Order: sequence, then structure tokens, then C-alpha cells
Amino acid sequence: MKRVLMVVMLGLSACDLSVSGTPGEDALPAEALSELRACLGPSRLSGIDVSVYQGRVDWPTVKAAGNAFAYTRIGDGTTRDTRFAENWAGMQNAGLIRGAYHFFRVNVDPDVQASNAVSAVGRLGPGDLPVMADLEDLSTPRYTKAQIAQRLQRYLDLIEQGTGKRPTIYTAQWWWDPHVGSAAFGRYPLVVAYYGSGCPPMPLGWSTMAFWQYRGDQGRMAGVAGPVDLDFFNGDLDALKTLAGLSTAAVPAGGIAGSFTALGAPQYFTPIAPTRVLDSRDSTKVTGGSTRALDLTGVAPAGTTAVSLQLTAVNAVGNGYLALLAPGRGVETSSLNFGAATPISSGAVAPVQAGFGTVFASTTTDVVADVTGTFSPSGSGFVAAQARLFDSRESGRLQPGEVRMVTVNAPAGATAAALGVVAVGPSQAGFVTVFPCASPSGAPGTSTVNFVAGDVIASATSVGLGPNVCVSSKVAVDVVLDLQGWFLAGGGAPFIAAAPTRLLDTRSGAGEWKGTLAAGQEVSLSLAALPGLPAGTQAVTLNVTAVNPQAAGYLTVSPCGQRGTTSNGNLRPGRISATLVQVAPSAGGQVCVFSTVATDLVVDLFGAFAR
Repeated sequence: MKRVLMVVMLGLSACDLSVSGTPGEDALPAEALSELRACLGPSRLSGIDVSVYQGRVDWPTVKAAGNAFAYTRIGDGTTRDTRFAENWAGMQNAGLIRGAYHFFRVNVDPDVQASNAVSAVGRLGPGDLPVMADLEDLSTPRYTKAQIAQRLQRYLDLIEQGTGKRPTIYTAQWWWDPHVGSAAFGRYPLVVAYYGSGCPPMPLGWSTMAFWQYRGDQGRMAGVAGPVDLDFFNGDLDALKTLAGLSTAAVPAGGIAGSFTALGAPQYFTPIAPTRVLDSRDSTKVTGGSTRALDLTGVAPAGTTAVSLQLTAVNAVGNGYLALLAPGRGVETSSLNFGAATPISSGAVAPVQAGFGTVFASTTTDVVADVTGTFSPSGSGFVAAQARLFDSRESGRLQPGEVRMVTVNAPAGATAAALGVVAVGPSQAGFVTVFPCASPSGAPGTSTVNFVAGDVIASATSVGLGPNVCVSSKVAVDVVLDLQGWFLAGGGAPFIAAAPTRLLDTRSGAGEWKGTLAAGQEVSLSLAALPGLPAGTQAVTLNVTAVNPQAAGYLTVSPCGQRGTTSNGNLRPGRISATLVQVAPSAGGQVCVFSTVATDLVVDLFGAFAR
């Protein structure tokens, strides 16, 4: 990307880029092509990045050559690239997914540099990739590594606030480790610069890359007169669109099913110790477009109509979703949305018939399912409640390997709690497990929420009380637990499992709202008007999915007119995220979803607690 990047050119630099077929692959020798496929996932897209040094670029020709994206330079520190405006408009007009990069100077005021970048691109919209922070400044820094990290964080924060999208970081191990040397930036997608043979070495804090600049100032591309930087995106077109804030196929489309269809008689909840019932890594991945059975015969008593579980997608080959299917029905909703490579988990409710459930994967992925409880003829009923039970930011961050007990002060007769679980600012990739306990002890080998370094991400679980709950993590992280309700022996409302039903999709207008919510808007769901909803419904089980949020923020799901102070989903620009919610409707039968940022919403119903 950059004239100052000093590396040895080996392997991939030995040949020119073909401008026919798939850019970056057709003309590579067999050895280099084998390395490429080993380093990236099975899907990858070609692109270029340019600056004033490339002169006038013929963007339609670049697009016609098979490129999916391109980046152009904003400037260097406080200066502006004289061809930025021309390239910025030209990429968009040619139909390319566009991005802009800005060269960060360590010794220059980060506020002034961020202002330069933000003033150039403004608030980024659909089709705009996050600003790329170009980190390769070879001038002698006046600061320690800790001070550089602090200045960089200030710069990145200001760009995210100003553009509405979390930046990406362009760097190489040889620069990052000696200049910053921090693992705390792993939440920023990595653009790795590496032109040698073999896979790029990862800078500290990252285990994978979003983009790979595999040739610097040496490539050839139709539409560019001279040498140009060549890049690959590590994913498919849906993944690239998601990063650029465009709608993708990661949430199934569809209208309202039309009614509440009960899957059996009212049932009661019985918590169990987290029990793994599926791990496709032990056999074969679930192929995209196919289903896999969940064998629940060892955990589900006779008459079970549904189970509460933690669903995790691992090693996915691209963007997609998992759906838990009702007996005899096809895919109508989703329970978990995932991207390529990064593990992600969510609480879910799986319909059960004769001891088995069914999970569908839209894209090839490994699937892990851990059951935390069953709905069967005997057990505990549900009472909705909203409160913050625990926030380690007030008592001290969980340390690597720590198991911490949380005293929940449950009401008499409580056997389990429905919880929202949020991981905040983990030091590196990992997972948190929430489980029943009487005292801090060893954690089960299951996960409640998975994350990457620096993330803020939510999940949900229904967990037994022992009489309290414990939280464990293998890495340093803050954890927040928000109460959604209690399961009470001899009290509360039984659960009526329903065929998954779509209540709202703002993308298509299914439901009561069409169009993206603006920041600070609230949408109401008139559950009382849903045909077949059981009389005496005290609470409902919903899966709430945010699609293409335009900035970092959160969702709150609550009875209309009674908005709580807790969150039910934490959002990041362009990331599709789903969260299971147990919530009571208002006296008028309405549930409201409030978003702090602009986003599309999809809401699916999985059952009701009624008496």
C-alpha cells in the first residue's frame, strides 16, 4: 500500500497479476496458489488500493477485471491526498465496495489526524468499508509503546465516533510488535501487509486477517497505468457486504407466519448442568443448506417439547445462520447469525420431538450445542423480571482462569434464572461460561458467550441455581449479568413451545414497521393481535436480531412504557447479532425494542409463558 513499507519480496511477487478471470489467482504459479489457499479461507475476493502515485484510475475497467473492492488514500497525517475525492467518487460510481485509508503518524496529534480522516469521508454509509488506519510510520517515535498505544486508541476512537464504523488496522508484525506490542486491539479487523512466501505472521493480538495485501507497489491491474498494491479479502461477498454495512443473506427473509402454533401442552422448566449434545468437530461440519439431528434422548425426559441450549457456530466458511426447526416445518427464522472463522454463540430454544431436535445451517460450519434445561410435564414456571445482577466493572475484572461466584438473592422456590450475559473488552479471543454453583469451583467444558479481543458482545442463557451462579473465563474480561426472569418451583407460568414465527423484519416491512430504525427509535410489537397467542400470556421468548447496525450501540427489549436500564444486545457496525430474550408484554400486550443506533431489526417468536 505504501511507499515506505520495507519488506523482502518473495514468492507471490514473482509474477504479474492476470487481468482476466479471477484477479490475483489465474496467473499465480501452482506453489504460490497453494500457499494462498492455505492462508485464506475457501472464499476470497480481489481488490486494489491506490493513492496519488497511481495517477488517474479507470475505475469501470478495474471493476470489469473482476475486483470486488478498492481502497484509496485519504492522506498522510494532516495532509490530504490530491486524488482522494476523485477516487472516492469513482469507486462508488463504478459499483465497487469502497474504502479509504489514512496514514497514521505516531508523532502527530491524533485528534488532528482523526479530524483529517473524518472530514474526508464523513458518516460512512452502506457500501462504505470502515476507514483503514495505516500503521507503518518509520520515523523515530518520541513515545514508549504504551504511549503509542494510548495515542492510537484515541485516534481510532475518534474515527469510529466520527464515521459511525469501527476502523480496520493495516500493519505488519515487524512494525506492530516493536512499536505497539499490545494485544488489546484485536477487536479491529486486521489488514496484514506481507509479501513473502507462506502465510503472513500475525501481529500480537490477532489470530486471523480480514484483508491481506500480498503484493505492494509491484502488481499490475487493468485500469491502472503503473504498478499498484494488490489485496485479497478473506471471505465471500456476503462477508464483505456485511463489513460495508450492506444487507446480506445471513438472516433468512420471510413474512409473518400468521399465527402462534403451539407444539404441545404447557411445560415446565428443569435446569440441568450444561451438557454437550452436539459437537460436529468430532465428526464432520454441517454442510450449508443441510440439517443435523440433536440427540436429546440422554437429557430430555418423556414429553419434552423444547430444550434451552447454547448454540455455537465454529470454523464457518462464510456468513450464515443457524435455525432450529420445528417438526415438519422448514426454515422460517434464525437462532444464531455468524461470520467466517470467528466462533459465536447465543442462547436458543430448540423444539423437540421424540427426543430429537433439528438444526439447519445456511452455510457450512461446525456446530456445538450445549443443553442447559428442558421443558417437560414437571418442573418450574417462569416469572419475568428485569434487573442487573452483576457487573464486574464495579467489582473487578475477571482474570485469566478465574471462577467467580455471583450471589443472586433469588426469591423462594427459584430453581433457575434467565440471564443476559455480556462480555466487555476481553484481552484476547476466548469465551465465558455461566453455570450453577455453591462456591467457586471448576467450570464445565461449555461456553455461554464467545468473543474476540476487545469485543462487546451479548448472549443469553437459562441457568440453574446452585444456589448461586458462577462465571469463568480463560482470559481477562469484564462480564455483565442482566436478569430476565426466574423459574419457580410450584409457581410461575408454564412454557408453550411454538413453531418459530417471524413477528418483524424491518428490511421487508413484515410486521408493524418498514425501514431502518434511526438511532434512538423504538418499535412496538402488538403481541395481543397475534392469532393463537395463548390467553393469559405472561411473557414471550423472542430472538431479536440486529442487521447491519451503523454504529456501536445496544438494544433494550422491554414491556412498552417500561423501558429498563439493562441491554439485550450489543451492536457493532456491520455485524449481524442475535440475542434470546424472555420478556413480559405490557398490560396492552405490547413489547418494545429500542435501539441506540440506526439498524434493521428482525424479531422471531419461539414460545410463550402463559397461565
